[in-house]
Amino acid sequence: MSFGCNPIGLTTVFIAELIRAANEADRLTSFEIKGLLNRSIATIRDMREQRGSRWLAVGVGRSRSVEF
Repeated sequence: MSFGCNPIGLTTVFIAELIRAANEADRLTSFEIKGLLNRSIATIRDMREQRGSRWLAVGVGRSRSVEF
């Protein structure tokens, strides 16, 4: 299944991946958890930018990353 550059399709695929990961959280490595959390942060930020959300002003210009 290919969604090309459709952000909605990519977001849907990513949400499905998060749900699968949540169902097997006890088997995920720290590296996998960190990657999923960082992708979540980036996905939410991108969606806010696309919407022009006023909440975007919080933390503008700062790159967030999850460390374990």
